[in-house]
Amino acid sequence: MRAAVVVEPKKLVVNEVPKPVCGDNDIFLKIHKASICASDLMYYEASFPCPPYPFILGHECSGEVIEVGENVQGFTVGDRVTFWGAGDFGGFAEYRAIQPGPRELFRSEDGFHYDKSQAVIKLNDSVSYEEGAILEVLCSAMRTVYMSGLKPADKVVVLGLGAGGLLLLQLAKAFGARAAIGIDLEDFRLRKAEEFGADAVFNNSKLDKASIKKDILGRFGEIDVIFDAMGNDLSKEPARNLGLELLRPRGKYAMYGTPSADQRINVALITSKGIQTTGATFDARYFSMDKTQELLELSQRLVVNRLVKIRPLITHHVTLEQIEEALRLFKESKHEAIKIVIDIIS
Repeated sequence: MRAAVVVEPKKLVVNEVPKPVCGDNDIFLKIHKASICASDLMYYEASFPCPPYPFILGHECSGEVIEVGENVQGFTVGDRVTFWGAGDFGGFAEYRAIQPGPRELFRSEDGFHYDKSQAVIKLNDSVSYEEGAILEVLCSAMRTVYMSGLKPADKVVVLGLGAGGLLLLQLAKAFGARAAIGIDLEDFRLRKAEEFGADAVFNNSKLDKASIKKDILGRFGEIDVIFDAMGNDLSKEPARNLGLELLRPRGKYAMYGTPSADQRINVALITSKGIQTTGATFDARYFSMDKTQELLELSQRLVVNRLVKIRPLITHHVTLEQIEEALRLFKESKHEAIKIVIDIIS
């Protein structure tokens, strides 16, 4: 089968590799669509701990079941599915074996405990394969919202409006936020946030921190929840500190995604205001795959009921052979690229 293989840092080739085997606890997929995540860029550039080389990149994908292991129940050949799995690789390929169960934890070299299985759902007839691939991102955003304890009528600020940030903003609106405010460095992404119902947006490459803070506090008051979807904070004035300054005492600062470099942060703001920090850990001892399964199912229901929109996030389509070029586009063209879909099958 063809697969996008990272052979060394910043070098990816599309090669013929052995097709995976469907084990007794697996379902075997013919991948139709995949999408590029910010973490794919970090693994490609080796700015984040990588598996041993060579490895097949990618984890956001959807496909058709073409074989079912003898111990698996609830899936049949022909089912359209997507899945979520922590520490997952191998999505940028023509075929993929995944395990819907049983749940089994193992400890990896990074010290985390991972679940060998994945959260797997069948796609609703109204959900396309490309939307199905991006349901993985929505589920990750949902895990962050779940851990934040977001309540109806809370006021929310989202820092960073890539795909994850734009989904977090939509989720905040869907769950009854009184106000959902977006902050980003790119006008293109701020306009997307407005399309999704943001109550206010701010470009922190054009406005200074003090002006943004004064405007938000004057119009909305102190903020209940900050969703940090920036990854690396590229702002001239640290946006994370702005987020901490906007929060009410005992407010929640919820991290989505993982920076690849040390970040600037004013710890005194956390201690003096009693700010509660949280994130949706990948360690399966503390965030079970069973709960992730429930959140993946809920993610799809929100899309089916049009409370969250995925399709407007898709800005580009590429082939498997164009992935390296797409990774450069993703990194260098944030003014035009949000979600890049890989058409494994056109």
